[in-house]
Amino acid sequence: MDTNDFLHEQYFLKIGLEIHVELPIKNKSFSLEKREGVSITSLGYLGTLPQVNTEAIRMGLRVARALNSKLASEVTFERKAYLYFDLPRGYQISQYLNPIGRNGYIFLPQTLKKIPIRSVVIEEDTAAHSGESEGYTISTKRLGVPLIEIVTEPVFKSSEEAVECAK
Repeated sequence: MDTNDFLHEQYFLKIGLEIHVELPIKNKSFSLEKREGVSITSLGYLGTLPQVNTEAIRMGLRVARALNSKLASEVTFERKAYLYFDLPRGYQISQYLNPIGRNGYIFLPQTLKKIPIRSVVIEEDTAAHSGESEGYTISTKRLGVPLIEIVTEPVFKSSEEAVECAK
Protein backbone atom coordinates (compact mmCIF):
# COMPACT_ATOMS: atom_id res chain seq x y z
CA MET A 1 0.00 0.00 0.00
CA ASP A 2 1.49 3.36 -0.97
CA THR A 3 1.11 6.58 1.01
CA ASN A 4 -1.70 7.97 -1.17
CA ASP A 5 -3.82 4.85 -0.67
CA PHE A 6 -3.27 5.08 3.08
CA LEU A 7 -4.28 8.75 3.13
CA HIS A 8 -7.41 8.08 1.08
CA GLU A 9 -8.46 5.35 3.51
CA GLN A 10 -7.70 7.42 6.62
CA TYR A 11 -9.05 10.82 5.60
CA PHE A 12 -12.11 12.10 3.83
CA LEU A 13 -13.45 15.47 2.77
CA LYS A 14 -15.91 17.18 5.11
CA ILE A 15 -17.19 20.66 4.16
CA GLY A 16 -19.41 23.12 6.01
CA LEU A 17 -20.53 26.49 4.68
CA GLU A 18 -20.72 29.97 6.17
CA ILE A 19 -22.77 32.06 3.75
CA HIS A 20 -23.16 35.83 4.12
CA VAL A 21 -26.20 37.46 2.51
CA GLU A 22 -26.47 41.24 2.32
CA LEU A 23 -29.94 42.40 3.34
CA PRO A 24 -31.76 44.87 1.04
CA ILE A 25 -32.51 47.36 3.82
CA LYS A 26 -32.28 51.18 3.66
CA ASN A 27 -30.24 51.65 6.86
CA LYS A 28 -27.14 50.24 8.52
CA SER A 29 -27.46 47.34 10.98
CA PHE A 30 -26.94 49.33 14.17
CA SER A 31 -27.46 53.00 13.30
CA LEU A 32 -30.03 55.17 11.57
CA GLU A 33 -27.49 56.08 8.88
CA LYS A 34 -28.46 55.22 5.31
CA ARG A 35 -26.63 52.13 4.04
CA GLU A 36 -24.73 54.17 1.41
CA GLY A 37 -23.39 56.60 4.03
CA VAL A 38 -20.65 56.42 6.64
CA SER A 39 -21.90 55.71 10.16
CA ILE A 40 -20.06 57.24 13.13
CA THR A 41 -21.48 54.39 15.24
CA SER A 42 -19.89 51.82 12.94
CA LEU A 43 -16.62 53.76 13.07
CA GLY A 44 -16.71 53.56 16.87
CA TYR A 45 -16.75 57.27 17.72
CA LEU A 46 -16.85 57.87 21.46
CA GLY A 47 -20.35 58.44 22.82
CA THR A 48 -22.16 56.65 20.01
CA LEU A 49 -24.37 53.71 20.89
CA PRO A 50 -25.78 51.09 18.52
CA GLN A 51 -29.48 51.13 17.66
CA VAL A 52 -30.91 47.85 16.40
CA ASN A 53 -32.42 47.91 12.93
CA THR A 54 -35.81 46.24 13.47
CA GLU A 55 -36.17 45.56 9.73
CA ALA A 56 -33.01 43.41 9.92
CA ILE A 57 -34.60 41.44 12.76
CA ARG A 58 -37.80 40.94 10.75
CA MET A 59 -35.83 39.72 7.74
CA GLY A 60 -33.66 37.51 9.95
CA LEU A 61 -36.77 35.87 11.37
CA ARG A 62 -38.11 35.29 7.84
CA VAL A 63 -34.85 33.67 6.74
CA ALA A 64 -34.71 31.51 9.88
CA ARG A 65 -38.31 30.34 9.28
CA ALA A 66 -37.57 29.60 5.62
CA LEU A 67 -34.66 27.42 6.77
CA ASN A 68 -36.91 25.53 9.23
CA SER A 69 -34.91 26.86 12.18
CA LYS A 70 -35.89 27.06 15.82
CA LEU A 71 -36.45 30.77 16.49
CA ALA A 72 -34.78 32.52 19.40
CA SER A 73 -37.16 33.56 22.17
CA GLU A 74 -34.98 36.60 22.83
CA VAL A 75 -32.80 38.57 20.40
CA THR A 76 -29.35 39.42 21.74
CA PHE A 77 -26.09 40.64 20.21
CA GLU A 78 -22.46 40.41 21.23
CA ARG A 79 -19.25 42.18 20.34
CA LYS A 80 -16.95 39.87 18.39
CA ALA A 81 -13.57 41.45 19.11
CA TYR A 82 -10.74 41.24 16.63
CA LEU A 83 -8.12 43.67 15.44
CA TYR A 84 -7.99 43.96 11.68
CA PHE A 85 -7.78 46.97 9.43
CA ASP A 86 -11.26 46.47 7.92
CA LEU A 87 -12.92 46.93 11.33
CA PRO A 88 -11.87 50.36 12.69
CA ARG A 89 -13.54 50.08 16.10
CA GLY A 90 -11.98 46.68 16.88
CA TYR A 91 -15.18 44.63 17.12
CA GLN A 92 -18.13 43.48 15.04
CA ILE A 93 -21.67 43.33 16.42
CA SER A 94 -22.99 39.82 15.80
CA GLN A 95 -24.93 36.97 17.38
CA TYR A 96 -22.92 34.09 18.74
CA LEU A 97 -24.48 32.96 22.00
CA ASN A 98 -28.09 33.34 20.89
CA PRO A 99 -28.55 33.26 17.09
CA ILE A 100 -31.92 34.36 15.73
CA GLY A 101 -32.32 30.83 14.31
CA ARG A 102 -30.67 27.48 15.02
CA ASN A 103 -31.01 23.79 14.26
CA GLY A 104 -32.74 24.26 10.93
CA TYR A 105 -32.49 22.35 7.68
CA ILE A 106 -32.95 22.54 3.93
CA PHE A 107 -33.11 19.93 1.20
CA LEU A 108 -30.76 20.09 -1.77
CA PRO A 109 -32.88 20.49 -4.92
CA GLN A 110 -31.15 17.83 -7.05
CA THR A 111 -30.39 15.08 -4.54
CA LEU A 112 -32.98 15.94 -1.86
CA LYS A 113 -30.24 15.44 0.73
CA LYS A 114 -31.23 17.05 4.05
CA ILE A 115 -28.67 19.69 5.08
CA PRO A 116 -28.64 20.72 8.74
CA ILE A 117 -28.38 24.46 9.39
CA ARG A 118 -26.38 25.18 12.55
CA SER A 119 -27.33 28.86 12.86
CA VAL A 120 -28.84 31.94 11.27
CA VAL A 121 -27.19 35.11 12.57
CA ILE A 122 -27.73 38.85 12.08
CA GLU A 123 -24.51 40.84 11.91
CA GLU A 124 -22.89 43.83 10.27
CA ASP A 125 -20.46 43.90 7.39
CA THR A 126 -16.86 45.06 7.68
CA ALA A 127 -15.24 47.83 5.64
CA ALA A 128 -14.22 47.11 2.06
CA HIS A 129 -10.51 47.13 1.30
CA SER A 130 -8.32 46.95 -1.74
CA GLY A 131 -4.61 47.06 -2.43
CA GLU A 132 -1.60 44.90 -1.80
CA SER A 133 2.10 45.43 -1.13
CA GLU A 134 1.97 49.19 -1.76
CA GLY A 135 -0.66 49.64 0.96
CA TYR A 136 -4.37 49.27 1.42
CA THR A 137 -7.31 51.55 0.72
CA ILE A 138 -10.30 51.30 3.06
CA SER A 139 -13.87 52.25 2.12
CA THR A 140 -16.09 52.58 5.18
CA LYS A 141 -19.34 52.88 3.21
CA ARG A 142 -19.89 49.09 3.45
CA LEU A 143 -19.10 49.12 7.18
CA GLY A 144 -22.25 48.34 9.18
CA VAL A 145 -24.36 47.10 6.24
CA PRO A 146 -26.82 44.44 7.50
CA LEU A 147 -25.96 40.79 6.82
CA ILE A 148 -27.47 37.41 7.51
CA GLU A 149 -24.91 34.68 8.14
CA ILE A 150 -26.12 31.12 7.47
CA VAL A 151 -23.91 28.34 8.85
CA THR A 152 -24.39 24.71 7.82
CA GLU A 153 -23.08 21.69 9.64
CA PRO A 154 -20.01 20.18 7.92
CA VAL A 155 -21.91 17.44 6.07
CA PHE A 156 -20.84 17.96 2.46
CA LYS A 157 -18.63 15.20 1.09
CA SER A 158 -17.85 16.92 -2.21
CA SER A 159 -17.39 20.40 -3.56
CA GLU A 160 -20.31 19.74 -5.93
CA GLU A 161 -22.69 19.26 -2.98
CA ALA A 162 -21.41 22.45 -1.33
CA VAL A 163 -21.90 24.43 -4.55
CA GLU A 164 -25.43 23.00 -4.98
CA CYS A 165 -26.31 24.17 -1.48
CA ALA A 166 -24.77 27.62 -1.95
CA LYS A 167 -26.83 28.18 -5.12
